[in-house]
Amino acid sequence: MSERKVLLGYAVDVFGPLLAWWVTRKLGLPIVWGLSVGFAIAFVSAASNTIRRGKTDALGVLVLLELIASIVLLFWSHSPRLLLIRPSFYTGIAAFYLMGNAFTSRPLSLEGSKLMATKGDAARTVAWERAWQQVPRFRLGHRLITFGTGVALLTDAVLRVVVVGRFSVDRAVWFAHLEHLASGAILLAAWAMFGRWAGPLVDSIQQELAAESLTPE
Repeated sequence: MSERKVLLGYAVDVFGPLLAWWVTRKLGLPIVWGLSVGFAIAFVSAASNTIRRGKTDALGVLVLLELIASIVLLFWSHSPRLLLIRPSFYTGIAAFYLMGNAFTSRPLSLEGSKLMATKGDAARTVAWERAWQQVPRFRLGHRLITFGTGVALLTDAVLRVVVVGRFSVDRAVWFAHLEHLASGAILLAAWAMFGRWAGPLVDSIQQELAAESLTPE
């Protein structure tokens, strides 16, 4: 999946629910309509991303957990404030999932960034896998970025609950999304820095592999 598609999917997830809220409020519809339509947009976006990948990998499992939590909460209560903090429930699930996943044999960051980092190039993919197997700091970096992403998501979830509890429903909708947007921008910056750090490591491995292939036996 390209960087453009990742950013587009994130934009839909963030601004789609905001647009739904604004339109339904302008039409004078009940608050629950705006929140429910926003949920539907996020649901379709997440489901289409999973289908586009063509498989249920670790990221797909995470999305499924989030969607199940959202559906249960949506049917359980129509309270506007509870629906507003709904994202905190599945963001919290994602946070703990990522923090635990960081210590597995293949952290989510490894699989999630692989296609963007290698762009499907066979030689680059081999170098990527070799870096994971042979470079301890490459493995540590992936574990740290995965765990750090989980911590960031947990912070986002807690802040949303605080915002919803502190402000009126109308203000909380905007403030919560602004907070989420800020959190997302920080995460994107962190991942960009990680990519710039990890890229040269993979470059060096790829150069070594190329040199080995040219060395006569």
